[in-house]
Amino acid sequence: MSYTLQQIASMLNVKPVLSAPGLEITHLSIDSRRLIEPAHSLFFAISGPRNDGHLYIQNLIQAGVKAFVVNKIPENARQQDGLNFIVVPDTIAALQQLCAKHRANFNYPVIAVTGSNGKTIIKEWLYQILFSKLRVVRNPKSYNSQVGVPLSVWQMDNTYDLGIFEAGISLPGEMEILESILKPNIGIFTNLGDAHSENFENTYHKGQEKLKLFEHAGLLIARTGQPITNQLIKEWQIAHPKQQLLTWSDTDTKVDMFVTRSDHGAYQKIEAKFHGQTMVFEVPFADAAAFENINFCILTALYLGFDSDFIADTIKGLQAVEMRLQKIEGINNNILINDTYNSDINSFEISVDFLTRQEKSRTNTVILTDILQTEKSPETLYEQVNTILKAKGITRFIGIGKDLERWGHLITTTDKAIYANTDQFLAAFELKSFKNENILLKGARNFGLEQVVKR
Repeated sequence: MSYTLQQIASMLNVKPVLSAPGLEITHLSIDSRRLIEPAHSLFFAISGPRNDGHLYIQNLIQAGVKAFVVNKIPENARQQDGLNFIVVPDTIAALQQLCAKHRANFNYPVIAVTGSNGKTIIKEWLYQILFSKLRVVRNPKSYNSQVGVPLSVWQMDNTYDLGIFEAGISLPGEMEILESILKPNIGIFTNLGDAHSENFENTYHKGQEKLKLFEHAGLLIARTGQPITNQLIKEWQIAHPKQQLLTWSDTDTKVDMFVTRSDHGAYQKIEAKFHGQTMVFEVPFADAAAFENINFCILTALYLGFDSDFIADTIKGLQAVEMRLQKIEGINNNILINDTYNSDINSFEISVDFLTRQEKSRTNTVILTDILQTEKSPETLYEQVNTILKAKGITRFIGIGKDLERWGHLITTTDKAIYANTDQFLAAFELKSFKNENILLKGARNFGLEQVVKR
């Protein structure tokens, strides 16, 4: 679907400086390195603390881009012919406004997923389950931010039957913006953990902010069992008496879908009781995260009216989602579990669980950076890390970061080493000494653990 520059300017309620008001725009861009059809692309010059998109406009002009949304028109571009500028106070807000108006053109259902963990996997597994029956549009990878969500929504057109989008926030007030863009009909609230908690008063406050995504959704799908989640869901029901709630649990039988699981080595079986019917699903992943994520998918698919036999057949063929817990063959018969996507205690436990389910002939090693996304005190946090390591039988631990330097004494593995930063680890540690090991690399992005993965 495309719009003319004049139509886009009208959608943004601004007076543009256009040499070609009828120019058709099909692509939106915020990254000068990733251009598709430059002549029909609209570049949003986003200014941030580390970079300013306005600095790349001349390069983009040379690459063939002719249309820009800017805070100001660069002086060196004013004298050039054939260019088009839409000047706005805030280019991110303009991107969000444009895509919200674009989303309003479509009436097919939109599912929105939020929570602390599992958003991308639930979105991708739902897609894998439904794509043979429905034409589904979804976020690329984990485009779930203030710019990622609008760019994802821009993909919507009349060729689709369903949208599935994930949404993440790091600040209070952000979810209202994403809700105004997505306007979801169905909401999936995955869970609450420590991830991205630093800008919220506490986990309860973060949960309140996340649930704002479902202010106008007709249905909320959630798991019961977590005390804070239970309280938030109860409050959501009171505030939204006309909206439907569907819940699942493996501990509370008074839910819409009660589930039990049995471990079968490389896979797990889930028995689900839903509205008087008992169903069995074989999930080709044995870890605890897969159990949680797939139950959201099952309940959503059942609500959408899909037959349980069809759901069971498609679940058997589910593929791993390689954005976290990426499994890589390394040197010296090592297997690397690359989970350098985020850093919180909840996902750490899931990652260690995944690690211990790998080939048993290898020993298990954990490389962990400081955990930054948390409300817990360092002492409580690293005591919990140690508890997880002990419970999973991990004997070799390598820590990276200043917090771990200070609190590493709480880790009681028999083989332990701590380094102040990634560079020190790479300089001091002989990586070739790793042999016949399953190695989990888990940490915050700013530690650059991808250097270790490459090495």
